[in-house]
Amino acid sequence: MQTSRKLKQILTIFLIFIILCSLVQLHHPVINLLDQWGFHFTDALPASSHQFWKQITALGAPSTICWVTVILVLLAQNWSQRLFLSSAVFFNLANAHRLKLFFCRPRPQLHHLIHVSGYSFPSGHANAITVLVLAIYLLYWQKKPPKGAALVGTLVVVGVLLSRVVLHVHYLSDVLAGSLYAIATTELIWWLFFDNQSIISYYANPKD
Repeated sequence: MQTSRKLKQILTIFLIFIILCSLVQLHHPVINLLDQWGFHFTDALPASSHQFWKQITALGAPSTICWVTVILVLLAQNWSQRLFLSSAVFFNLANAHRLKLFFCRPRPQLHHLIHVSGYSFPSGHANAITVLVLAIYLLYWQKKPPKGAALVGTLVVVGVLLSRVVLHVHYLSDVLAGSLYAIATTELIWWLFFDNQSIISYYANPKD
């Protein structure tokens, strides 16, 4: 029963992601309104805060996430944790890039406050920071979370997502899609590796 509920939650997130992708591909007015609201909200922030957002956005750089993941893999307690971390992070990073090439969505036609290249949808930074924080939560914070750890992790993810819109390098729909895809795939990989009814989990966690 619990496994069935978990899979339904994962499928629901995937469905929301697919709907968002479809609306973006169709240039639906709802997406235009969402993206306009995103810029309206972030442009109300003072220009003096831009340097702060540039520092925050660096936390979600895929290159930074790769190095952090390598360190976490080396520090992991067993092979199932190492395989989960590396699979979740590198699967997401690779597929986020493939999705960008599929949708080929140009970046916002606004003055970019940092140098960027490539396409816009989905956001690689949003995807990378979400998968890393969620993977850490699932591995280390799920049963006995340190005080305030979940709040700090959430603030970091939200901060990186907002920073991409504040700096005019992504639409709000870009960062939402990147984060949704990371949540769905990371939860699915977790289920495959650690749920007792999963075939992969049987081999990833052999019985003594």
